Amino acid sequence: MIVTDELRELLSHPFSGLCPIENIVKDHEGKKLVAVGDRVTLDTLKLGVVPFVAVFDHKTERAPISKGDKVILDKHFPEPESIENPPGHFNEELLPLAKRIMQNGGAVLVDGEEDITGLAFMFYATEDHVVYYGMRGEGVVLLEGLQAASIAKYLLNKMGLSLFDV
Repeated sequence: MIVTDELRELLSHPFSGLCPIENIVKDHEGKKLVAVGDRVTLDTLKLGVVPFVAVFDHKTERAPISKGDKVILDKHFPEPESIENPPGHFNEELLPLAKRIMQNGGAVLVDGEEDITGLAFMFYATEDHVVYYGMRGEGVVLLEGLQAASIAKYLLNKMGLSLFDV
């Protein structure tokens, strides 16, 4: 499914306040941390915490991550699930994958554009989850689980997805 310009505009703004990674980890102890993006995943790992869910594409700001950072991700997530998501698209196959990963934990390596894939994980967020992602030039956006799910439902509906089948 192609992501429209209208949706890209909506996604270009933070849906919540910005929060340092250190505070996310400290203030949400006992929650299932869902890190969307290489930088936020790596920064969480550097604090000694492994996110319950990690979504990454081996890129930061569209540039490949360093070999050292790749080694860190590979060490903590040696067998991530893989999925293709071409730039400017939302692969609907993300939804069943995200549902399973949000229940059981794990990592997803995206071939293509990882940013938009966060919607699938947000969609299945519960009160037990905290979803966070980096916003270029802004910082880290933090969404409580039910807030994340509500936003994702709205945006996926705007994309024309039938949410009754997922």
